[in-house]
Amino acid sequence: MAPEFEPVRVPDPSLRAVQELCDVAAPYDHGHTGLFLEAMNESNRWHARRSEFFRRLWYGKPVGDITEQPFVHAHFFKMHEVLSVPRNEIVVHATSSGTTGQKSQMFWDAWTVRANQRMVARICAHHGLIDAEHARHLVDFGGIRALQRFTHNGPPVRISGFPAFLSFTVDRVRAKVTGPSGSADVRIRGSYGSVEHSVPYVGCAHHNLHVPTWSRALVRDVRTLEPLPYGKSGYLQLMSPHITSAPAQSVLMDDLAVLHAPEECGCGTATPWFEVLGRAGVFRNRSCAISAAELLKGRA
Repeated sequence: MAPEFEPVRVPDPSLRAVQELCDVAAPYDHGHTGLFLEAMNESNRWHARRSEFFRRLWYGKPVGDITEQPFVHAHFFKMHEVLSVPRNEIVVHATSSGTTGQKSQMFWDAWTVRANQRMVARICAHHGLIDAEHARHLVDFGGIRALQRFTHNGPPVRISGFPAFLSFTVDRVRAKVTGPSGSADVRIRGSYGSVEHSVPYVGCAHHNLHVPTWSRALVRDVRTLEPLPYGKSGYLQLMSPHITSAPAQSVLMDDLAVLHAPEECGCGTATPWFEVLGRAGVFRNRSCAISAAELLKGRA
């Protein structure tokens, strides 16, 4: 078994439901609603006991439905450091790219890191993104010459980077790199993630971002913050009970999104999916990915 798939234990027996939820191997299964709510309540109690900030936010009310789950705005993590574990238990200090504004900061303990790694491995395996053999990797754009060298022989090639930059590269791959059929063999999978919410969202075969087993998504009205039904746009709220190092188990993102029912996709994945419309707010709060898209806008 690869190390990323190996079992990992929660830091405290009080997180029994969190352990059980994270042990579900199927990456797209929302048939565990009761377990998810129990895990969120365990996570809320964990953070309330260890973080004065979250204790005052939560007020001790058990969550009976995900729409009742309190949230922290992503912008809060740009201005404040909050921890739910001693600082000497932090093994990763992560920051956002902060291209046009203040950087968010997040602190992860060993359990959170390992739980994240296992989620990534399960999701990538589901999508066929883990190589049984050696593969060559390019990061971001500017690798056209390397792709021209790689196209005729050797292991497969994976390219990673921001969508706008990758679009720039793929356009030139199609124009310059040809295989036996006269076109490049390109498979594209988009993804969504943030430093504030570390669960990965990877596009399906229809390029839609389905919500994994270990998280839930809501869209909230930009004026009232009330939860919205499928098909309505608003602020994206993402939840996952696995993070123990900081009270980021429920985050209201800076992004505007629309949530869709599973059957609206057609790929067969049985969980809802969301469409990101763009970043809300003023210029300085826009993400690096959106800045890249604007940089390349109108370029051939």
